[in-house]
Amino acid sequence: PVLESKIGYKAPIRRRFQTWLYRHALPAYLGGIGALVALICFFAAAFASASGSSLAQIVFCVLLLLIPASASAIDVSNWLVIKLLPPRVLPKLDLRKGIPKQFSTLVVLPAMLNDQPELQSLLHHMEELYLANSDPHLHYALLTDFRDAPQKELPGDADLISLARDGVYQLNLKYRQKGYRPFFLFHRERLWNPGEDCWMGWERKRGKLVELNNLLRGDGKTSFIVQVGDLKILPSIRYVITLDADTGLPRDAAHNLIGALAHP
Repeated sequence: PVLESKIGYKAPIRRRFQTWLYRHALPAYLGGIGALVALICFFAAAFASASGSSLAQIVFCVLLLLIPASASAIDVSNWLVIKLLPPRVLPKLDLRKGIPKQFSTLVVLPAMLNDQPELQSLLHHMEELYLANSDPHLHYALLTDFRDAPQKELPGDADLISLARDGVYQLNLKYRQKGYRPFFLFHRERLWNPGEDCWMGWERKRGKLVELNNLLRGDGKTSFIVQVGDLKILPSIRYVITLDADTGLPRDAAHNLIGALAHP
């Protein structure tokens, strides 16, 4: 804006409109949805009134239309956003030659530890992620809870933990190089939740990520009772990439994501 002012540049109307939308994105988006809903409801009320409906019938008609009108307005608004605002490429650092140590990153898979086949699937998925995005400063972790239970521990819990420990150990043994061990396991104990009336991982997925952040910031008071891996590197972790158990990370996508995060 300063440069445009200095040289007396007059942007085309479409460009000025796009700039205004970028600067007022949330009010414009929500306001547009609200205006479309109001317009649909107004025409419905006008039609009902012209048809001789009573006030109560008109109000009922408008209330009946609120949900479908909202859904339609969101679809129209999303379509308009795509048409009016072209995608923008985020500036990134070029990390194709490697991730610097100051941008060390942990890729985490929050998941429930239910049975042995599911555990093997998680370990296999974590290995695939590593093979597609390998770097000495890129690490991978399973972030697990047990399923909700009426008691703190269930039969078979200890066996699953043992298998998970061994699985992560074997992966580190397979891919370690010059002291680099890329894989971790962080497993939380169940805590009593009076609202849910059961023993469960605190706040489920959100809680796992909150406690992981606390752990990375040096807080030793978390419910992670199992921590497997090269724990001394945790203070150097700068970024966390969170994936679902069924979400992939295409080849070198981690480098692109970290490059965008690290750009000043």
